[in-house]
Amino acid sequence: MGMSFNGGSVKCLWVMVLVLFPCLGVSVAQMTLHEAIELALRNNPQVRASSAKVIASQKGVEYARSQFYPKLDFSASYREQAPEVSFRVPIGIGGAPSEITVVPHSYRELNLQLLQPLYTGGRLEAAHGVAKKAASVAELQHISNQLQLVKSVRHSYFNVLEAEALVEVARAAFKRVEELRRVVGLMFEAGRVAKFDVLRVEAELAQARDDLVRAQNALEIARSAFNTLLARDVSEPVQLVSISEPPQPPEMLIREDAEVVSIELAKSQRADLRAAMRSAELAEEQVRLAKADGLPMVSLMTTFRRQTKTGFAAAETKVGMLAVQVPVFDSGRVKAQVEKAKAELKSAKEFLSGVEKQVELEVKQAILNWRSAQERYKAAIAVLEQAEEAYRIAMLRYEAGAGTQLEVLDAHVALTRARTNHVKALYDLHRAIAEFEFAIGKPVEQILADLRGRK
Repeated sequence: MGMSFNGGSVKCLWVMVLVLFPCLGVSVAQMTLHEAIELALRNNPQVRASSAKVIASQKGVEYARSQFYPKLDFSASYREQAPEVSFRVPIGIGGAPSEITVVPHSYRELNLQLLQPLYTGGRLEAAHGVAKKAASVAELQHISNQLQLVKSVRHSYFNVLEAEALVEVARAAFKRVEELRRVVGLMFEAGRVAKFDVLRVEAELAQARDDLVRAQNALEIARSAFNTLLARDVSEPVQLVSISEPPQPPEMLIREDAEVVSIELAKSQRADLRAAMRSAELAEEQVRLAKADGLPMVSLMTTFRRQTKTGFAAAETKVGMLAVQVPVFDSGRVKAQVEKAKAELKSAKEFLSGVEKQVELEVKQAILNWRSAQERYKAAIAVLEQAEEAYRIAMLRYEAGAGTQLEVLDAHVALTRARTNHVKALYDLHRAIAEFEFAIGKPVEQILADLRGRK
């Protein structure tokens, strides 16, 4: 009797084959953690946006600096009009009359004007200070964005490796139950076990298959999140270099005074904390700028004009002028600006205080998380060895007729749980190191250099 498959059946079969035998998939070049971080730093939209802000803020400094220097303007105009306006006047007593043009038919004018501020009440100095502090804040925020991205990429990289390992755990569990079903089937045929044992192992196999599909789905989600961080298509294949050994902890983490030393280092290195400090300094400059608006201004202006000569204007004119501008009444505008700037300064200082406390908290949490992960990893290794031996013994006892299927299934569940906990503890250790290095503000260059050294 022939067999036929429709398109949907073939597709489902192929998906199941890829789930159970991923080695049949398309080969993709493996990516290291170092390469993933570099790719993310080049392509991530948030980092590229903050980089553009750095350039914009640097141009703002250039603009503010240019206001100290002279400004030279040139203008030219030409017009024609009708009718020409003129009148005749006598030249001296008894002399012949002369015609004087008041509005010529065509008129040309060239102007060259030089303006130099002499005193601005501190406006230019304050504006320049604001621009420099703003540029510093932008640079530090860019560094902070880079560090946040590096931490996220490291977490995502380990999430993918963890999900891949959990798929292998689920696949191994599925194969164990398949083997148990084979053994139970033979024993049932030999009349050594009841039908109940067959039904129970079939139910356990269905659960193992469901667990495998769930693990595979979690892996695809982790890969999509990884691609998003690297600004790649979410469906692009992901093949990462495996990291199956626990990380070497930084020397600072194993010191007795790890928390104190780490917090001090974080306060000197954390870009977000330094950005908050610069923001407070920026707010102080803005107070100065607001106050300067209430002070006089003195400017020097010189003008050279060349124009069509008329009866009332010479062909060339030179003008030098010292201009003084004194604010007399502004309906409270300057006062309101100053009060606003002071309020923003207070807000910036409160924000700085909050960031300092948050940095201390993050460092302490990172240290505690690493210690917890380390202890869990040690325990997971011991439990895993025991669970593997317990499953081997339970299976031998069952095949020999000395044990029950319940013992085997309990040992199977315990082994799966032990392998799962081992995988999670391993990658929790890696994530804890990444979290600690972010908490202390370890520079991106040092992180990349360390990763290169581990190749």
